[in-house]
Amino acid sequence: MVDDLKKAAADISDAYQGNERTRPNRKAVEALLARVYLYHADWANAEEMADKVIADNRYELSRDLNTVFLKTSKEAIWQLQTVNLSTAGVNTWEGFSIVPAVATARSYYQVYDTTVAAYEENDLRKAMWLKPYVVSNKTLYMPYKYKVRTGAPVTEYNTVLRLAEQYLIRAEARLNQNKLQAALQDINQIRERAGLVALPQTMDKASIALALEKERQLELLGEWGHRWFDLVRTNRALPVLSTVKTDFSESDIKIPIATAILITNANLQQND
Repeated sequence: MVDDLKKAAADISDAYQGNERTRPNRKAVEALLARVYLYHADWANAEEMADKVIADNRYELSRDLNTVFLKTSKEAIWQLQTVNLSTAGVNTWEGFSIVPAVATARSYYQVYDTTVAAYEENDLRKAMWLKPYVVSNKTLYMPYKYKVRTGAPVTEYNTVLRLAEQYLIRAEARLNQNKLQAALQDINQIRERAGLVALPQTMDKASIALALEKERQLELLGEWGHRWFDLVRTNRALPVLSTVKTDFSESDIKIPIATAILITNANLQQND
């Protein structure tokens, strides 16, 4: 993947085609490359790639959280346009799948109580990116980053890559190079945008790591499986998920191989 992305970065234009960000450009490639480097614990290169994206003045953290996932978002690096169903009023599959057709109905997707409890008081992300509803006298929350189930004209695009993730990537890369103050500065960019006070500069490395894990959990909630990949790559899946999922064990972290595949290839063994 690294070699392919490097080649793509060299060949692709840095300009977007048209006024929208629905075709990848060089910064989209570099943003994905930053994530790949992060997953491989290549901290120096992850920082370098994220820094390139953050330094590009075409992108900025949207101060109004309700605008982050609009098709006009300045935070978006790469978005997907819903084409085939846009004439039916579908903006994004997330909005169509999560937002109930009837305002009083229950969403198919519910945020875990432990996740809801993780938000600090006055966190704007809870106010704007979660939506409460009541079932049997209990308040539940659904993801509400994409707010349009159907509507015309189309106002929301599916956001694949956005600037906030790059700040969090750079923070983790810097932290693991013992650049603690710089890491805190990046984390605080995200916290302050969410209406929260900055983390103190006196925090130690272990405390910053836990704070960063939490910021990634809340900032990237419901986007592209980030939480799962984060827990697995940092060896945190078992200690975290075993407290909220009954009988969760280490074998649940691995993707099972289908029985039919095992039958056709005697050299394979089950992931357990």
